[in-house]
Amino acid sequence: MALDGTHLHTPDEEQVTWHYPKRSGEQLEFGYPLLRLLAVVECGAGAVLAAAFGPETSGELAYVRRLLNCLNASMLLLADAGFDAVDFLRDVAGTGAQFLVRSSARRCPTIQRRLPDGSSWAVTGTWKPRRLPGCELL
Repeated sequence: MALDGTHLHTPDEEQVTWHYPKRSGEQLEFGYPLLRLLAVVECGAGAVLAAAFGPETSGELAYVRRLLNCLNASMLLLADAGFDAVDFLRDVAGTGAQFLVRSSARRCPTIQRRLPDGSSWAVTGTWKPRRLPGCELL
């Protein structure tokens, strides 16, 4: 499964702009109102398992917890660096799903071991990585 977000332009009409505001500078509004859309998508078939949306003024993490109920222990969730918040990752782990999330450059994980390919095995936050059944650590 993959988790990601995007922006969609909405019609520039009063019925929409009260909930999805335009971007604004110091003196004027500009562009079309934006809607933030997040989705969990099955990587092979491209099926959308869950989606959440709302005003662009709130960040991705404000909407992402609405998507967790589609995850289970049979899944591996892939996500970009915008989703590397420890509380969110703890919530994903609570669903039983495994996850692989790219960390932002600001994160400084505790490196446990260097791997032969040059990457490293690390711990993020206060919880430890789990060994998957039937898999051995390198």
